[in-house]
Amino acid sequence: MKRVVPYSATQKLQELNRLELGTLSFCILFDCGRNRALHLKREVMKKIEESGKICPYPDKVPTASAIKYLGIDEARIRRLAEQEKKDASL
Repeated sequence: MKRVVPYSATQKLQELNRLELGTLSFCILFDCGRNRALHLKREVMKKIEESGKICPYPDKVPTASAIKYLGIDEARIRRLAEQEKKDASL
């Protein structure tokens, strides 16, 4: 069953605050299914290995590497999360 409503910026920011990202984290960040998230995670792992580094965990990637290789706009997510927080308090 597909998820109809995309994840909020606050949920995405919580995932970006983690040290390592797993498949579910990629699902949340990119509003995609598990197959696409797994593909993205493997792509990042491949780029890390090509650069001569190793991943500390076989099933997770460092958040900084995912932000770098996938071009995640962390500042935009932070701004949107802050806006959601303001809207919720009104």
